Amino acid sequence: MLILANALFVLAEFALLGVDRSHLARLAEQGDRAARRALEASRTLTFHLSGAQLGITVSSLLLGFTSEPVFSHLLNRRVPAAAAAALGFVVSSVLQLLLGEQVPKSLAITHRRRWATRSSPAPPSRRCRPAGR
Repeated sequence: MLILANALFVLAEFALLGVDRSHLARLAEQGDRAARRALEASRTLTFHLSGAQLGITVSSLLLGFTSEPVFSHLLNRRVPAAAAAALGFVVSSVLQLLLGEQVPKSLAITHRRRWATRSSPAPPSRRCRPAGR
């Protein structure tokens, strides 16, 4: 679940960075609400990238925090605790790099508009706006 959360943050980050804003603007003018949200998110890029980076960092830290005890528990009787911890670190790192980083990054770069419109958040409320707005 944490790898999926990380993947969604990576998708949003790379899709917003690479999307064609003029194309989004045309779609938004034609009434496409998802394009309008993505366009607004691309206009406040620093705010949204900071949020994506925070989500990536937190999900990665939580994965590291939870994977070691899980692997230690699963392998406790078969291998020494240190080996189980090392194996948990290696397996979770590889899965995180592949499924949480590389696959979503490739999808976002290949299909920028699709993922920018699907992953853009709802407009922030008046209480939660980027500074200076």
